[in-house]
Amino acid sequence: MLTWIIETTRASLRLVTLLLILTIECVVIVLVRLLAGSQGASTAWGWFNQLILFMLGFKHNKHGQWVKGEPAMVFGNHPSYIDIFMAFASWPTVTISAREFKYFPFLGQLGMALKTIWIDKKRPVNLRGMTVSRYKEGFGMFICPEGRTSGSHSLHPIFPGMFKTAMRNQIPIVFYNVRYGSEDIPYFHDLKKGFIPHFLAHFWIILKRRRSEVTTHIGKPHMVTNVSASMQAFYDYHEQYLKDCPGFEIIPPATN
Repeated sequence: MLTWIIETTRASLRLVTLLLILTIECVVIVLVRLLAGSQGASTAWGWFNQLILFMLGFKHNKHGQWVKGEPAMVFGNHPSYIDIFMAFASWPTVTISAREFKYFPFLGQLGMALKTIWIDKKRPVNLRGMTVSRYKEGFGMFICPEGRTSGSHSLHPIFPGMFKTAMRNQIPIVFYNVRYGSEDIPYFHDLKKGFIPHFLAHFWIILKRRRSEVTTHIGKPHMVTNVSASMQAFYDYHEQYLKDCPGFEIIPPATN
């Protein structure tokens, strides 16, 4: 009973604090973008993300550094929605997100202020063209070649589209690995019926945890000269950090 009281109180306080931080962040990010441009907004976004991770009880172990002044396509694994709080670099960045999140309170407003690329699976957009356009504006991009959260530390099939875009437009890519200290944190849902209650139940579990840990590794920028080789390199890079996770497996890459 005592444990339940402590966990429920902890989760409730964190939820209220998170909503307060997000409210302030929505206002600050918009103002900073107007006054200091994309670089200032990106820096503020990174500060708020670190604050939120700390408030949620996460210890963030960071390995490697971003190359300043050299935006890139960042190809990462995507085990959980918590990954978004690690999606910042030393240069302005945008993320690619499902259109459903555009209408979430706080997240939608933040996404629009940070020039997020929203995708609707029912109405395909020229994603590659929008990505190249953002890069020419000086933005880096966080991209999930798997096209979804995995819900585990296993790697699902990746798709060649963005590798081809990087090669054709001479955009450097960086591999970025995310690994959580607990298998309770990865999350997946198809965003269809029952998503909201399913998501909230999972997030409540995270809010109740006293401490959590996440480790990230930043790779070195490089150019894509062969799509197939780069796709295999993506698997090789992430496997070295994930291979000892419970139930880890690699599903072969997509061929089209």
